[in-house]
Amino acid sequence: GLVGVLNFFNAVLTGIITRRREFAVLQAIGMTGGQLKKMLVLEGLLYTLAAVLASLLLTVVMGPLLGTAVNSLFWFFTYRFTLAPILLIFPIFVVLGLVIPLLTYRSIARHTVVERLREAESQTGAGYKTRADLFDKSALVLAYDKNAPIKTLRS
Repeated sequence: GLVGVLNFFNAVLTGIITRRREFAVLQAIGMTGGQLKKMLVLEGLLYTLAAVLASLLLTVVMGPLLGTAVNSLFWFFTYRFTLAPILLIFPIFVVLGLVIPLLTYRSIARHTVVERLREAESQTGAGYKTRADLFDKSALVLAYDKNAPIKTLRS
């Protein structure tokens, strides 16, 4: 159970962290924080639903087959179909599916959209290859940084 919960936590967290730049771009073109938060929570709940359905499917299909095989190997083994573990872990997954995206959004939202775009660009190593590249990237950053002084390409 704990391994499954940690795996679920890792999947949701990694999915959000790796798409930070995408979220910054979405917010730069008009997505609100509330819309982003809603999208992340729904995605977390979708992961929850997928995990529960996959475990239920594996339990229903593979349980009797593996139970019979193990029963024939060990005389003391008895297989009984039960949904109790899935039903017990489901509320934990729902809570994680809600809490992980919200906490991750909080940590991401501490920085402005411009800071997140600059950070994502520096992490990917995206360099300026041409003057047009420089202008396009500078215009995007300057257009959304309301507190920054207006700069020319030469300064």
